Amino acid sequence: PMFVREMSDDEACVVMVDSNIQRENILPSEKAKAYKMKYDAMKNQGLPGNSLKSIGEENGENYKAVQRYIWLARLNAELLQMLDNKQLGLVQGVSISVLNEDDQKIVHKVLCEMKIKLSTAQAAMVKQLGTDGRLTEEILTHYLQSAGKGSGSKKLAISRDRLESYFAPEYSEQEMTEVIFRLLEEWKKREPETNAEERRKR
Repeated sequence: PMFVREMSDDEACVVMVDSNIQRENILPSEKAKAYKMKYDAMKNQGLPGNSLKSIGEENGENYKAVQRYIWLARLNAELLQMLDNKQLGLVQGVSISVLNEDDQKIVHKVLCEMKIKLSTAQAAMVKQLGTDGRLTEEILTHYLQSAGKGSGSKKLAISRDRLESYFAPEYSEQEMTEVIFRLLEEWKKREPETNAEERRKR
């Protein structure tokens, strides 16, 4: 038996994604592209309500998880391949997904040459470098080499309970890390001015 239905391109896209997303062992890159396609199609149709929430409910996921997968779809093909091969973590992929095409190429090249996997903190710093327009192959290589040399030293640990006293419950660990590093960058920029003011007072 065959059923023929008239559909717009967006309606057909939603049906296609719903069919494919149910597959077992779906790759992260496939999931990211599928959610992005469905989200865009639903927006184009002008469907009422929160599209992210609807997609999440239909697929048994939190809307924030859906949103993160949609962000991952902004990664280039090479970084998505690293994601599928578990050479790049999902949380780290979300951080660097904000980078432009040229910066993403730099990140891919350096990671391949150094044969390392970004930590959450490193990915947040790479994102900040890109946001500030300071991301180059040389700077990234130097930063990751310096971070690697310090890997054997003592680590600073902050309990999640203490962090959650400053953040709303819906903040993920990665989101909290990004906020902390952004505030540290702002503090670092203001520090010379603060020191100069203290010297004047003396």
